[in-house]
Amino acid sequence: HRNGRRRQQRQQRGGLMYDEHFSRFSEQAIKERVDTLIQRGTLGTVDDARLMQELNVRLRNGYRPKKIEHWHPYGFSTHALGDAEVLALAPGGDMDHLIIVGTADRRYRMKVAQGEVALHDDQGQYVHFKRGGFEIKSSKPVTIEAQKVIIKGDIEHTGNIVSSGIHEAASHV
Repeated sequence: HRNGRRRQQRQQRGGLMYDEHFSRFSEQAIKERVDTLIQRGTLGTVDDARLMQELNVRLRNGYRPKKIEHWHPYGFSTHALGDAEVLALAPGGDMDHLIIVGTADRRYRMKVAQGEVALHDDQGQYVHFKRGGFEIKSSKPVTIEAQKVIIKGDIEHTGNIVSSGIHEAASHV
């Protein structure tokens, strides 16, 4: 009866069943915690008005958490489209403190060669660091705003050049 009483004294602590007699967590409770550490799902809606973007998502286990922080790497910002895929982490297996650490959208993924890097969107616009050079593509206007733009090397263009302001040609000796 002593062991039976101790089994009855198991308590819920931090989502795990803790056995006071054996001072260990049950294997099933640990498995459940580990299973919730990393979750895949899809994006519902995005609130981009906050300091840290908040997402409403649908996880594969059926859970639909709201206002989950989306952690972007420093210097990068994205606003993924609905139904993009998300990768959610539950630190310590705690589903009440989820964070989204990545979004991906295979519908618009740009394929690049080994060692290359590209930034792209769903409209086919991109900045591509290729093995043989650097390429920018957009069917929309591209704006560069700077105090001064310096280009070293030859310039080759097709189409018209429309300009305003003072034009000076450097003298070549």
